[in-house]
Amino acid sequence: MRDHSYRLATYAAANGEPRAAVVVDDRVIDVCHALAGRAGKVPALSMTSVMAVLQRWDDMHPLLKQVARDARAGKPVAESLDLAAVQLLAPILYPARSCAPAPTIAITSPRCPRR
Repeated sequence: MRDHSYRLATYAAANGEPRAAVVVDDRVIDVCHALAGRAGKVPALSMTSVMAVLQRWDDMHPLLKQVARDARAGKPVAESLDLAAVQLLAPILYPARSCAPAPTIAITSPRCPRR
């Protein structure tokens, strides 16, 4: 495994609030806490959801790769939680709806006759 690989996740914090995290091996690291104090273009406090991370991907990906490198090297990045002890949630809690019209397709089969 590359030293900078990670997975994005959403987990339930101790107060039940959904939070964006990076999973490095078997550790869950809150994105806001990991970015606090790091130099970058991204305000750490705004990175509470995976959707927010994805919307700023070009800025976030290099920072999160460094978080993964540091975590694997044993450097302090932020408090991390054991993956087995964390409640994972759907990664993207509120997916955006597409504004493009969807084509309507009539499907017929012997099991689903057309009405």
